[in-house]
Amino acid sequence: MIGADDLLDPVLIQITADGNIADDENGVPIACNDAGTEDSCWQVGDALDESYVVLADGVPLNGSFVDAMLNIPLDAAAPEDVVRLLFSAADEESLGSYIIILLIGVA
Repeated sequence: MIGADDLLDPVLIQITADGNIADDENGVPIACNDAGTEDSCWQVGDALDESYVVLADGVPLNGSFVDAMLNIPLDAAAPEDVVRLLFSAADEESLGSYIIILLIGVA
């Protein structure tokens, strides 16, 4: 989840069917505020500050250190093979536009 402007501090959260934050098998919330940081992102991945996506008009949109990313294994996603995601802002204190990139693969 990449903020399209400097106004949004994105947070990406996996939720259950009843809208609660999903936890992994160790009780850790499956959520990410700042990708690449251990204390604010489930299963620390790469930071997005060196990433970018090219928009339809050819303009690149750069990622930042406050953008969010989750890497959810599909075999452990949910019993009914549904992944529910909540796209929000850190502490629900910022508003802004964002881009969602979904890379989904199955074996």
